[in-house]
Amino acid sequence: MTEVKETSEQIAARVRETLPDYLKQSPEEIEADKTAMRLKAASFTRSKLTDAERVIVHGAKLEEIASANIDTQESLRAEGRNVSTNGGANLEMLKQEKIRLAHGLELQGRYSEAAEAHPHKREQKRLREIEEAIAKDDSDICDCPPEKAELNGQAIEVHPHYEVKKIYSRRHGKMVSLVGCRKCQSLNATPTIPAQLQKILAASDPRMADAHLLKVN
Repeated sequence: MTEVKETSEQIAARVRETLPDYLKQSPEEIEADKTAMRLKAASFTRSKLTDAERVIVHGAKLEEIASANIDTQESLRAEGRNVSTNGGANLEMLKQEKIRLAHGLELQGRYSEAAEAHPHKREQKRLREIEEAIAKDDSDICDCPPEKAELNGQAIEVHPHYEVKKIYSRRHGKMVSLVGCRKCQSLNATPTIPAQLQKILAASDPRMADAHLLKVN
């Protein structure tokens, strides 16, 4: 009787079933990890990388450097070798490396891990809000209406939506727009900005910061 050999994918799937839930990865996370490994290898060649790939590679390098420095600092502390008159400076160095680690994870789209790593609560909150924005439906943008304003003596409308910045989303597998609302403070991460919002962003004018909101009677 001929023995049927398992493929590497079948073996991986079988092993995955034996793992505890907190170690299991979703298909998107597995694919994202494969991409990160491929990009890390590509970074040592002259391969032309996309914007998303460059961001991921840079983030991975920051993570590698920060992780090594954190391990060194924590090993020294465990040995009692940096608990001295210079202990405060060493603690500050450790904090800065944790900030660097969080930034590296953020660039790779690993926002939950970045929030866990970051030493500042405000940044933890910001990173978790980005993670929540990515999880939303791409079209889930608030309906906050524009406000009346005045610019150079002319009445205009100021739309509350704006593009916070471009970010990498592991869920989408590419760079997406983080869209915010100045009124309700909501966020959404979407690769496809609605047509109306595209017009708003295209018409964005830095002079709008000087616009004075009109009082509504």
